[in-house]
Amino acid sequence: MKIVYDPCTSFTNRYVVKIATGLRKQGYHILSLPTFLGNLLKYRNVKIIHLNWFESIVGESRIALLQSFLKQYTKLLLLEVLRKKIVWTMHNRMPHDQRFQKLHELLLTKLIKQSKAIVIHSKLSQVILKNDYGVDENKVFYCPHPDYINEYGPMEAAIEKDDSKTLKLLFMGAVKPYKNIELLIEVVKNLEVSTIELTIAGKPVSVEYGIQLEHLVKNVSNIHLELTFIPDDLIPGYLNACDALVLPYDLRSSLNSGTVLLAFSYARSVICPDIGTLQDLDETLRTSVFTYSYSTVATHKEALETAILKAQNAQGELNKFGKNLLDYMQQNHSVAQVVDSLEKVYKSL
Repeated sequence: MKIVYDPCTSFTNRYVVKIATGLRKQGYHILSLPTFLGNLLKYRNVKIIHLNWFESIVGESRIALLQSFLKQYTKLLLLEVLRKKIVWTMHNRMPHDQRFQKLHELLLTKLIKQSKAIVIHSKLSQVILKNDYGVDENKVFYCPHPDYINEYGPMEAAIEKDDSKTLKLLFMGAVKPYKNIELLIEVVKNLEVSTIELTIAGKPVSVEYGIQLEHLVKNVSNIHLELTFIPDDLIPGYLNACDALVLPYDLRSSLNSGTVLLAFSYARSVICPDIGTLQDLDETLRTSVFTYSYSTVATHKEALETAILKAQNAQGELNKFGKNLLDYMQQNHSVAQVVDSLEKVYKSL
């Protein structure tokens, strides 16, 4: 069976690669959207168009953003004329780029209305779709997010902790403003320097943003910046060297997090706002993570500081927490489970 699954390749996003590979093993012939649109006659019998992050519009200028919007909207109109069945995976509450929200909302509303099925990775997503967009629950399908167990190399042996050691925190991933990195730096700077260390590892969205962060941590001994792309084979080492990941996401846009599940896949707990990914944990597992909520920048600082201190007080249990979370990933997030869920979606159309 030929379907469009887009994007189906990526040098930096293992999510799409794992799913596309799993679908191919089940006998699906996977096409990218550009390949399909580039030869409509050849692929006229393709019925299912599965889209990820399609609602994101990108550009450094107003004109570029408008062009991106028009390009995406035109594709939807064409798919509508061709009577193709769109499956859309909802990854975020809203695009992280807060510019031109009206264009984002217009494109997203069109995409939601035109989709025959919407795939979600957290139960909170269904609530948002119903309350904010009036989506019929019958076209919403839960599918687990794939795990990342050994995806970047084997998990290294856990370092045993005791309550007297410094809490080593890691922020890892693309370094962008919406991830509240400046706020994280401010909070850690105000905590006891000798008992908490923070490493921020990842490539900044721009040179200017990297310089801004370097200025913030100048003469701060317990915050280490490694502002460069982290090669895949080094990721397990970074995860092994930390006690927990700290991810102070923006609740206005964040909903699911592959980085949270990456941490779980390598037996690490997280300090993170209570996004959809974490709300899906059962009550027992929620004691293995350090979640919090906030409504303003000020309350975010307070809540993040409290969560970090809770993690510090629980250092002796962090390895146990990590094992609990790894077990959860093994039982609930295998690629086989993901592909099985997607097949049910496709067959329902």
